[in-house]
Amino acid sequence: MFRAFLILTVLGSTVTALADEEHSDIEVAIEGGSLVVEPSPEGFVFEGEFGEGVNPGNFAAEPGFEVDDGLMQPGDALGFNIAEDLLYWNGTSFAPVPGGQSLSITKSIFSATLDGAGDAGPGFVFANADAGGGIHEDLDFTLLGPGAPDSLVPGAYGLWLELTSPQYGTSNEFIIMLNYQLDETAFEAGVEAAAALVPEPGSLLLLTAGLLALRRRP
Repeated sequence: MFRAFLILTVLGSTVTALADEEHSDIEVAIEGGSLVVEPSPEGFVFEGEFGEGVNPGNFAAEPGFEVDDGLMQPGDALGFNIAEDLLYWNGTSFAPVPGGQSLSITKSIFSATLDGAGDAGPGFVFANADAGGGIHEDLDFTLLGPGAPDSLVPGAYGLWLELTSPQYGTSNEFIIMLNYQLDETAFEAGVEAAAALVPEPGSLLLLTAGLLALRRRP
């Protein structure tokens, strides 16, 4: 019985660790006066799931955002811009967002809604650093449309964002992929496909430097 209890305890810890890893917060650092989103194991793509736990089937609040204590000054603001249109992965490929469906991002009285058509634009400030100069904050993600909350079109919905602040430079771009009723294999395929879309910050710097060098040639 002791062995069985030990095995169950270890397995339970493993499951908890895997769940925490899947929904780990988006870590944000400050480098050279700018916000920097640190990569996940999948690169600059972060995973979330609609309908987990007691949440409605079309609601998600993970991943959240984490800034370690001491990196900011108390009261410093953190917000986001929408860098690209809403992405939709149908289980095998990217496709147009299903008709009538949209995804809202909300916090308190602030809201932004994406439907895959001309979504790029400003978001809003959603957090301020606490007295220790850190932030731990979630946003609310809601999938809207006919059949909500449990009978919308299955797929992975991707938010292509960048973080902003009046006190710091804008961050590198990243994607949050939110799963609605896809199986794990189909969803992970979408995460991998999304990771290939986001250039790493170093690649962007090299590309910019190369373009500047070409412009300067006689």
